[in-house]
Amino acid sequence: MFLSFISSLTIDITEILNNDISYDDVEKAVCRAKLHKAGGLDQICAEFLRNNSCENILFKIIKYAFDNGDVPATWNNILINPILKPDKDYRDPLGYRGIALMSMPCNIYADILNTRLSSWLEEKNILADEQNGFRKDRGCIEHLYSVTSIITNRKIERLSTFTCFIDAKKAFDSANREMMWFKLMSIGINGKFLKGLQSLYVDVRYAVKVNGHMTDMFGVNMGVKQGCKISPSLFSVYVNDLVDEINNLNLGIPINESCILSVLLYADDIVLLAPDEESLQMMLNVVNNWCSKWRLSLNFEKTKIIHFRCPAAPRSNFNFLFGDTTIDYCSKYRYLGLWLDEHLNWKYTVREIRKSASRALSALYTKFISCGGMDYDIFTKLYESLVQPVLLYGASIWGISEHKQLETVQNKACRYYLGAFKISSNLAIRGGMGWSTVKTKQNIEVLRLYFKVTNLDGNMLVKKIHESSKSKQRSWNSRVLKFIKKNDFSSLINAQNMTIRQKVNIVKDKLNTVDAENWLRDMHNDRNCENGNKLRTFRQYKSYLQPSSYVKSVKFRDYLNCKAWLLFQQKKVATITSTNLTTQLAQLLEILPSNP
Repeated sequence: MFLSFISSLTIDITEILNNDISYDDVEKAVCRAKLHKAGGLDQICAEFLRNNSCENILFKIIKYAFDNGDVPATWNNILINPILKPDKDYRDPLGYRGIALMSMPCNIYADILNTRLSSWLEEKNILADEQNGFRKDRGCIEHLYSVTSIITNRKIERLSTFTCFIDAKKAFDSANREMMWFKLMSIGINGKFLKGLQSLYVDVRYAVKVNGHMTDMFGVNMGVKQGCKISPSLFSVYVNDLVDEINNLNLGIPINESCILSVLLYADDIVLLAPDEESLQMMLNVVNNWCSKWRLSLNFEKTKIIHFRCPAAPRSNFNFLFGDTTIDYCSKYRYLGLWLDEHLNWKYTVREIRKSASRALSALYTKFISCGGMDYDIFTKLYESLVQPVLLYGASIWGISEHKQLETVQNKACRYYLGAFKISSNLAIRGGMGWSTVKTKQNIEVLRLYFKVTNLDGNMLVKKIHESSKSKQRSWNSRVLKFIKKNDFSSLINAQNMTIRQKVNIVKDKLNTVDAENWLRDMHNDRNCENGNKLRTFRQYKSYLQPSSYVKSVKFRDYLNCKAWLLFQQKKVATITSTNLTTQLAQLLEILPSNP
């Protein structure tokens, strides 16, 4: 009955969305599909579709599906593989995260629809600027930058910031589909495109695979599909009007004379920001009414209040309510993957990052041992792909300060590969690997974000926050500007004829050069003693920071250990040989290259 009502609404059909699907659309979607991923119940993987014959067949099927608003029944059958969440009881079904495996042809069709919908939403400026989830050129870092900049700037003025981090309970699984169709039609979506979307939700059925056994199929008539390309866009439309209702209160944090920030969304991750307790409570009342109207509920175990403030200020004792339920305070919260504490002190954040990076490094080392060692290029690539992203997550925000405990993770990776002992000099092992410091990589990430934010459109929320921070002393913005002036990067800020990538490459080259110069200086001034004894052997054949030739030539673990022993046990070698004999021994084992 509800569907028949919304079908009677008269809304203009959007031509862009309802244009016929072309072969080129299908070909591009197939190319975007990720390889080496498990298929759905039909066992069709992306690799099978990357040929002209399959693309032609798939094009005909997708064209028919879009023109007639009907898809093969098997496309709506989904397999769920449950994965136990960290620190959860394996006996509790709610402690598992369901990994949805959809039909690959269906996902390619959904990708085509999502490409059209996303472009149309951006062109029509329908999604709120506060929503960054799964939008082009937007990400988690921009929201983290916005939140931390506001809190830092207010701390400088000794002002508190009251926030509520909201976690919707099974948000994607709880969205009411009939209400979702209504919201899509209310923004102008109709015709073949709407029918195409609805066809993806006709008789949706799931099966769960546990220990190699699969359950019977069961129907699901709520929520957007897990693992579907278009689900994030649909959910963004579903929650979009929540931003308007909160902003209508006009109770958020003042950014400038014409802008007030009250809420930020990343898909279903929501944070409310207010200057005082009463304002935040009024926002919670609006969210409560919205959730009741649109049938979403909160997970109160993960929905928390944080009173951000100076360390000397006491925590508020205001009792925040969501309906009749009290929302608890917490001292720290993991928002978009980054830990934030109530004083916005980065020590806890960095400590947790180090733990996560150490776990990733342990997994890499286990693989390294099981393979009997790896080539230098392979090990470096795996480190940069598996460990370094964890080590540098959010570094563009917290990385303006030095955190030496993160260097220990990278030094440990160098030791693992070289087979060096714990007492080996950090300068020597880094020189052998030719890696720059973590601090240098942090600075590169900081400037990458700075260049990105300064190049944004002036109407974007994050740009307004950035502009408002320029006059604040001790803010992230002012500290970055000092670093830019110190390293003579000022000319890059307003360089109109350069892309962000080109600017970052210039920064990377210069900072790596400075890092190499500092390494050479420190090597000759070890323990504050110019040309001291500790690295006298190493200095004879290592004059600049680059991978040593022996590191790239060795493939066998035992041979590598032999060379590492000679390289890093300078004191033992010095007691039984002269400098010349040590050099000859190095040449004998091919440690000393012709061009070190």
